[in-house]
Amino acid sequence: MPLAAPHAELALIPNRSWFCLDGATQTSHHGLGTVMADSSATSDTWWPDVFQSLRAASTPGEVFARGRTFTEQLGFSFCSFGLRHLSAFGQEQDAIFDSYPRGWMKHYIARDYIRIDPTVALGAQRDSPVRWSDRVFAEATELWADARSVGLRVGIATPSWGNARYFGLLSVARETTALSEAELTWLRPRLRWIADNMRGCIQVATANERTAKQQVRLSAREREVLTWTAQGKTSWEIGQIIGISENTVNFHIKNTIRKLDAQNKVHAAARAVHLGLLASS
Repeated sequence: MPLAAPHAELALIPNRSWFCLDGATQTSHHGLGTVMADSSATSDTWWPDVFQSLRAASTPGEVFARGRTFTEQLGFSFCSFGLRHLSAFGQEQDAIFDSYPRGWMKHYIARDYIRIDPTVALGAQRDSPVRWSDRVFAEATELWADARSVGLRVGIATPSWGNARYFGLLSVARETTALSEAELTWLRPRLRWIADNMRGCIQVATANERTAKQQVRLSAREREVLTWTAQGKTSWEIGQIIGISENTVNFHIKNTIRKLDAQNKVHAAARAVHLGLLASS
């Protein structure tokens, strides 16, 4: 059971950044023996397709969205990926992406299930996949029952290690069709390939975002103007709120558009939020 976040929201939790996308829709599958896989996952081009697609993504969220497409091809409706970074000062920073059923992540966090989740604990201790089972969840029966009640019944977690400071965990799940030994054998190298590429690409995209954030310097007034812009206020309304003229507001907006390399003020506000330059929006 992967680390999780509230569905269709961005929530900030101490030492963690949470991202989630809308719930995935089950793709149509073609039987490959006992393997429920999309026909494209059996082609010779699948491996380079994963590599090239994920490396073409420009943001961590886009990396996850593209990776999720490939896990769907392998026969799984739900997916999550967590990347843990241990900083030089020993602080843990987690980026978690998921497409689980609506409401499940909020429940997972509220119950503090991450503390007892055996797939997270086992994944952080080994290099091989963790298959969800009654035995694995023997010490977390409430978590296992709750997960199964929302359709997370069949799953596997695949760890990915970059170096001593980076650990990734790709978890995939579906409602039905138990994992046979033949399917597990077929899945393991493919899930590892996706997990390793997602980890590497999210690391790079996160570093690029951090660099972009460091390169942008907004004044306190520019951040204030963009914060109100992000809330849909006009230049005149912003001027009335913060006590400056409409022309001065527009002056600050033009500066932020230039600094953020944006197309317009809405784009500038969105980019500032994305880079974490605004306290709230």
